[in-house]
Amino acid sequence: MEKIYNLKKKCEFSVLIPVYKNDKHLWFKEALKSIYEMQTVKPSEIIVVIDGPICNEIREVLNFYKYKKKYPLKIIQLKENKGLAIALNEGLKHCTYELVARMDADDVSLPNRFELLLKAFKRDPEVVVVGGFIEEFDPEMKNSCGYRTVPLDYENIVKYAKKRSPFNHMTVMYKKSIILKEGGYPLFRWGQDYALWVKLITKGYKLKNIPEVLVRVRGCRSIISRRKGFKYLKNEINLIFFFRKLGFYNLKDIIIWGVPRIIIRLFPSFVLKWIYSNFLREKKLKI
Repeated sequence: MEKIYNLKKKCEFSVLIPVYKNDKHLWFKEALKSIYEMQTVKPSEIIVVIDGPICNEIREVLNFYKYKKKYPLKIIQLKENKGLAIALNEGLKHCTYELVARMDADDVSLPNRFELLLKAFKRDPEVVVVGGFIEEFDPEMKNSCGYRTVPLDYENIVKYAKKRSPFNHMTVMYKKSIILKEGGYPLFRWGQDYALWVKLITKGYKLKNIPEVLVRVRGCRSIISRRKGFKYLKNEINLIFFFRKLGFYNLKDIIIWGVPRIIIRLFPSFVLKWIYSNFLREKKLKI
């Protein structure tokens, strides 16, 4: 039986982190350390979903933290690589606690991340999802590439969601019972989190972001420059039709917001990098 959080007492929560064969073991190790040893408020459990076969180095990292460092790890093994949406949905079933924080295997959470998210839930018990800002770095986490800020209040989150995902997925904490009630993450190869936020919006759930950088992310322009080609294009089209089916998009929205996103997938990499640098990230954080 799941344990419901009680913010009047010590808050118990889960962290959900998937890992697969292409993740780098040193980055994964740093990610695990950032969500437990470095946190001002530590998670009650860490659910690691192994999405298919992994290398021995990642397995060794898991064993090191589970048995030597005594992290509260619960490891879920999927026999085959199923993709992020399925891995997350399976992991959610194994989360003991109502509040679940997401984490990626190659990012670094700031030490006060969970403390700030828990305070947001305490201030507003009706909220279902809380997220925050990210700062992006080069792969070695040495040079900052800028910030991705997101809208804070519900009204602006809804407006923003018409054009882009209104949350930084790796920063969020949410109520497990609501996510499972609504069917979990929609089964898209990419953008499954965006699809989930839109579904929650159409169901009228309360969502918010806090004006704090919560996670340092490895990425920079290389990520968006790779998000092109037929597979991404097809996925983008399917997302748009999904939004239409939910009633979030009408024909006008498809023309204004959907079509440009489809066209962008066809741009060459150097154009995508220019768009990324000049329009999609902030060089300085403005709060």
